[in-house]
Amino acid sequence: MKAAPGFRSSSSRLRRLTIMSLAVSLSAVGAFIKVPGPVGSIALDSWPGYLSALALGPDGAVVAFAGHLASALSAGFPLGLVLHLVVAGEMALCALAFRWVSLRAGVVAGAIAAVALNGLVAPVALVPWLGWGLVVSLFLPLSLAAAANVIAASVAYQVIPFWRFTSGPGSRSSKGS
Repeated sequence: MKAAPGFRSSSSRLRRLTIMSLAVSLSAVGAFIKVPGPVGSIALDSWPGYLSALALGPDGAVVAFAGHLASALSAGFPLGLVLHLVVAGEMALCALAFRWVSLRAGVVAGAIAAVALNGLVAPVALVPWLGWGLVVSLFLPLSLAAAANVIAASVAYQVIPFWRFTSGPGSRSSKGS
């Protein structure tokens, strides 16, 4: 039976939900691979979110949001729950920006934008709560972690054909293969 126009089939929704669940699980594992820095929540937790953003679209933002919360939880919420919810929202926006720029200018440009947003722009929004001293000290570890996460996501997207079932940047699904 074919799904009505505008609706996805239940198997398609189940596939997306399964992939999102797997990606959130990978984020939770990556949350324990920490990058040394002034707060304990900087980790390799966002690459599944970036990968999901490329492969699944906006659903990747949910994975990035959950990934940061997993990392913050594993560190004991060093900035407090409310501030980590703000940071998780920033991570979701970074994942969406990565996809948006990747679709329009290529994955390399998307990676550069994501690292700049995650490592430099997002922390500046926290200046009213953390002050310039802590925010500036976050730039280097956040940028390094962002670069590692974005590179891992970009490589995985190119290498793992399983992720190519959607219409992400460079997808072959729209070309008939």
